[in-house]
Amino acid sequence: MKTALKENCSILSGYAFKSILFNENEDGLPLIRIRDLKTNKPETYYSGVYSEEYIVNSGDLLVGMDGEFKAYRWKGPTSLLNQRVSKISAKNDAVDLFYISYLINNELKNIENRTGFTTVKHLSKSDIENIEIPLPDICIQNKIASALAEADTLIQKRKEAIAKLDELEKSYFSSLIRSSKSEVENQLGDFIVFMTSGSRGWAQYYTDAGEKFITIKNVSRGMLDFSNTTYVNAPKNKEAERTKVKAQDLLISITADLGRTAVVDEITAGIGAYINQHLCLVRLDIQKINPMFASFYLESEHGRRQFIMLDQVGVKSGLNFDAIKSLKIKLPNITLQNEFEEKIKAIRINKEQMKAQLTKLEENFQSLLHQAFTGRLQFRDSKVDEYALKR
Repeated sequence: MKTALKENCSILSGYAFKSILFNENEDGLPLIRIRDLKTNKPETYYSGVYSEEYIVNSGDLLVGMDGEFKAYRWKGPTSLLNQRVSKISAKNDAVDLFYISYLINNELKNIENRTGFTTVKHLSKSDIENIEIPLPDICIQNKIASALAEADTLIQKRKEAIAKLDELEKSYFSSLIRSSKSEVENQLGDFIVFMTSGSRGWAQYYTDAGEKFITIKNVSRGMLDFSNTTYVNAPKNKEAERTKVKAQDLLISITADLGRTAVVDEITAGIGAYINQHLCLVRLDIQKINPMFASFYLESEHGRRQFIMLDQVGVKSGLNFDAIKSLKIKLPNITLQNEFEEKIKAIRINKEQMKAQLTKLEENFQSLLHQAFTGRLQFRDSKVDEYALKR
């Protein structure tokens, strides 16, 4: 049986504190704004008079009322509840707020998806009050909350491990640049053996499976991302031959979000893939320049500055072949570049394994959450039955 949240919890809307009394000098109490819910690090302080009911302590359950509707357990310092943030408090001992925090987030997401908007979505106090969730005995709530917290902790640790691998890639690149003795800036055009832009008007060739049609959405941070893939049954003509990728081709976005890069891997090239008109295919002389190193260089601060300057030259965002050729790059010894690629490949194999583990952990969490919401989550000896969360 489900119960409306308002039956056992009270919802306090944040107060509209006077902005004239805001400061960033740590004068007064921190003020929690929506942007602070994820970071737990308020940057704005309030030096005026306030009512104690608006004080937020570590562990309190808060909900952002604009944009993304989500409940957060506050982990920051004692602060004040600003407008467009609400606090959920238990009315009695029959409620475990930790349990509530997990179960209402799915319902908040459903409300968000149903809410129409023009620029920013808004959540009302009554929306929260009328959320219905199952409310079993407090002991069962404690066990469910503990099981979900354990599963959630494993997910967060895996995400942190993946983020550390991202940082390790950047660290390897920075170390290579610092140790490089080369001060000569070469033009990318000096190493290009073939270059072309992609095809337009290929919607007629779209299919449900087959070869891939690479667009800007698939080019991200030096690698191809096919989480959102368009497939094509490519025509047998010169246009398809021209725009078909090969292993180690460097792809660069030349419209809209300029300067995104990716290097084509052997698997993608083996299956078959083509680029659309928003990408430039650059085939390099791999005896002199490593495409993976070139990708990292162009995505680094060294490359981003050049893309920004080139973008400012034109009337609208877009790069031509001459602009691509003019990109400057400092090259370490080719042996060092190739060693760098091997390190990056090893990291990314590890990262893909971690991402697969993360997917399983997230699926497990959602399964636990669904069973808790439908009242079907069973326990044996204080543990969640049939789930080895640390597997």
